[in-house]
Amino acid sequence: MVTSREPLNLQAEWVFEVQGLPVPASGADHSLKDGSAVLLFVQRARQVRLGFELAPVDQRAVLRICQMVEGLPLGIELAAAWVRALSCEQISTEIERNLDFLRTSARDLPERHRSLRAVLDHSWDLLSEPEKEVFRQLSVFRGGFQLEAAQAVAGAGLDEIASLLNKSLLKRVGAERYDLHELVRQYAAARLESDPQMLEQTRQRYSRYYASQLEGWQGPLRSPRQTEILEEMAVEMDNLRLAWGWMVSRRQLAELRMSLHCLRISTRFAGAFKKVKLYSPRRWKRSNPPKMLETGPARPVRWCSVVYGCSTHTLVPI
Repeated sequence: MVTSREPLNLQAEWVFEVQGLPVPASGADHSLKDGSAVLLFVQRARQVRLGFELAPVDQRAVLRICQMVEGLPLGIELAAAWVRALSCEQISTEIERNLDFLRTSARDLPERHRSLRAVLDHSWDLLSEPEKEVFRQLSVFRGGFQLEAAQAVAGAGLDEIASLLNKSLLKRVGAERYDLHELVRQYAAARLESDPQMLEQTRQRYSRYYASQLEGWQGPLRSPRQTEILEEMAVEMDNLRLAWGWMVSRRQLAELRMSLHCLRISTRFAGAFKKVKLYSPRRWKRSNPPKMLETGPARPVRWCSVVYGCSTHTLVPI
């Protein structure tokens, strides 16, 4: 048996993909202490703070920590090492803020295993230039993406997708979807942000792609395929919200026009979007909506912006 960061590409090779430790689902308090990921956290925490016990007040934070690192043993160990100085809630908050938080000064670890950034830096150095460009641009997606989206937004070819999968920087999440581990996505996003021009171009392609998707869904939403399309939109909800927010903040009028009709239709079917908080202009009279520029036919834009969680306060008529 051989462990490796990527397949050896030998004919006699049988590949067994090693996943992170099992992480209990949110709300599963009864099985929280029995989860392998949580047990590892407690074990490592006791090494630095003798007598550490997982108190009820800490359970939610520890679960969140294990979920954020997706059961990755190194991530759990690096996080647990901080219990001597911080509460579990503080550790969880720091991981959300900064990838560099997950590090250790242990002298008996190789340099590239002393932080998650060091691990990812090593993986980054092994990528070809085309793979690096694709990898960092894939960080704009939220909640996964399909191959078609990766090709349109990041210029990803099958070779780059296969290589990133083999190097454990990308994962399959279903028959036709891919995603980045959240901490890997944070790392890739930082790499993308270091090139402002590429960041802006990637965001433009991203918003244009999802505007085109929404435009293409308009007809089927009024057909017998309505349920199917609503399910597709629900899967892409995180991407749709983010793309809509970028369209509005950058006043991308062409993309807004392409998207608006489909969004107005889909928001009538609240049952398909249980996590979306719907507001109509009539309800705004009783709530306290943000002040917005209301010139021309801007009301539909205002309506969809509130529905899709857009935080911008300045909107344009279309």
